[in-house]
Amino acid sequence: MSTGNVTRVRGMTPRPQDASSVPESGRIAIERAKGLLMLRHGVNSHHAFAVLIRLAQASGSDIASTARRLVSEAGYSGADALGSPSGTDDDRLADRLLSLATKHLFGIGLLLQGSLRLARHPELQRRLHEAIDEIDRTIEELRATVPD
Repeated sequence: MSTGNVTRVRGMTPRPQDASSVPESGRIAIERAKGLLMLRHGVNSHHAFAVLIRLAQASGSDIASTARRLVSEAGYSGADALGSPSGTDDDRLADRLLSLATKHLFGIGLLLQGSLRLARHPELQRRLHEAIDEIDRTIEELRATVPD
């Protein structure tokens, strides 16, 4: 079955008939939607595309339409040709990235602190302390870089 510029067969991966047949706006929407899925779910580009395909199949629509809907629901404006996010979205993205980075760095710091009690060699203990201190400084620098 063909819908728009994308061939769809139940249970099969929708694939563009050829790259030139998918309008640029559809390709842009697909890339934006992949980016949103990557950010929200912490997956790579291929996994995000697979999720987008499953969403399209579940909704019974082509992948470009599904991508446009996902981008629209996320609140991205289509005011400019590139569809860059508004200031509010930039702030939200910065907050999410800061939170993610801080969470991961904090987790690594805790792991290193837990390893301190296993370290018997004084040089290893010193290096672990240095690494923990550097992680703390990095978290503080990140927090100072992204305003509240």
